[in-house]
Amino acid sequence: MKIDGDYFEPLSSRSHHAQMSVRNSGIRIVFEDGRRTGILDVDHIQGNRDVNFIDGAYFRSNEILPSEFIRRFQNSMQRKISWLEKFSFSRMVVLLLLLVAAVILFRLAFESIESVAVSVFPRDWEERVGHRTYEKFKLLSFSDSELSAEIQNDMRASAYRMIEAAGLSRQPKIYFHSSGLLGPNAVAFPGGPIVVTDELVELLANPDEVLSVIAHELAHIELRHSLRGVIEVVGFSILAVLLFGADEGVIEEMAAIAAGVITLEGRRNYEKEADLAAIEYLSSIDRDPRHMLNVITKLSAYFCAAAEGDLIMDCESDGLDWFSTHPTNADRIAYLEEAIRSQ
Repeated sequence: MKIDGDYFEPLSSRSHHAQMSVRNSGIRIVFEDGRRTGILDVDHIQGNRDVNFIDGAYFRSNEILPSEFIRRFQNSMQRKISWLEKFSFSRMVVLLLLLVAAVILFRLAFESIESVAVSVFPRDWEERVGHRTYEKFKLLSFSDSELSAEIQNDMRASAYRMIEAAGLSRQPKIYFHSSGLLGPNAVAFPGGPIVVTDELVELLANPDEVLSVIAHELAHIELRHSLRGVIEVVGFSILAVLLFGADEGVIEEMAAIAAGVITLEGRRNYEKEADLAAIEYLSSIDRDPRHMLNVITKLSAYFCAAAEGDLIMDCESDGLDWFSTHPTNADRIAYLEEAIRSQ
């Protein structure tokens, strides 16, 4: 078998018109001036025209490589991926089963790997990342608070009493800012600080409800959710690359979507953990944890009103739960009420 094309020397963009001669003994490159290489070992075939050799050289065919050549020199993993990327319903089923099996195995091993990774990551590094991120956001998204110093200090004092009573390991700084971009919201940066917006304080209009939100954000910091989230994203990205490689294609796109959906599930679990931990923190200073239910109701009403007339999705719809970073409001109220009853 003889295939016309261009030969590229190792680590070079320089090419030579040549012919790839394929015999039982192996592959040789024959140049126009009659020179020829020794036997070349194929490393892998990329696409349907490029043949990469172990020494770093590669050959680009002028035409699509013959199927018998591809079958002979593709490795077993490449053959499986090529089979899967020829889209059909049966192959889609195989892909989904493979993804499910890989995710199950990954999940079985991930909890112990994640806990070790989190435990060895220095807390002061995490806090530095959080502080630098906050400083960037401060320039872009936050304005000086218009709340009185008395209101800010009273809420900080309540939060720090709660931190001490609950025995938390960190005492992050708590800042108040106005933010038209975030609206009524609160943010916990990795390792701290916590930012509470003026808009949230004004919407809730109840110090205990604001304290409930701070308790939730404290739980994110105490449980190191930001760091765990990064580790999970990296872990699933590595899993996708190990399974399907780094080249573009249907398989890689679907793997990325699946990893994204699974990561969102992890974020919803973090929100639930933070909700349940916040109940314990509030109870440690005899504050009624039912204030959290009021917060959810008020925020839901606010954002639904803000989204009125949005034709893309209904703010109360549960139809896109898999693509949400938070549990549904109904789910949150249900598990919070159950946890409060069991106290």
